[in-house]
Amino acid sequence: MPKSLSERIKEAVKYLESLNFDELEQGKIVVNEDFFVLIQSYETKLPEQVRYEAHKKYVDVQYIVEGKELIEIAPTGILEVDEPYSEEKDIAFYKPVKQAATVVLTKGGYVVLYPEDAHRPGVCVDEITTNKKLVGKVRI
Repeated sequence: MPKSLSERIKEAVKYLESLNFDELEQGKIVVNEDFFVLIQSYETKLPEQVRYEAHKKYVDVQYIVEGKELIEIAPTGILEVDEPYSEEKDIAFYKPVKQAATVVLTKGGYVVLYPEDAHRPGVCVDEITTNKKLVGKVRI
C-alpha cells in the first residue's frame, strides 16, 4: 500500500535531520521519485526584498541548518497574484499582505508548507545573516 502524504513528510524530516550539511554541495539531491532536497546557502533579506511564493506539486519542508530567519505565511486564497503559476517551475508569486503568520526558524528548526500556504522565506530577523538551509520537496 502506498505511503500517505503525512508518512512521507515524516520520512522527509528524518532524512533532512540526518544529513551533514558540511559534506554537501549546494544544489539538488534526488532521493526518490516523490522526494528531493535543495541545498541552499544565502543571506537573509529585508521583507520588501522577498516575495510570497506557493507551489502546487510539492509540500515544502524548510529545515534550517545554520542561521536564523523569519518566514511569513498567508493563505493563497487571500493574496493577490503577482506572477501567475508556472507549471514548469511549480511556483506562483503573490503580493505582500499586511497580516500573516510568522515563524522564526533557528538551527534545527523546520516548517512544513502545503500548497495553500504562500510563504515569504529568508527574511532577516534582527540583522542579515548567512543561512544554510535544506528544502525538502515532497510530491503531493
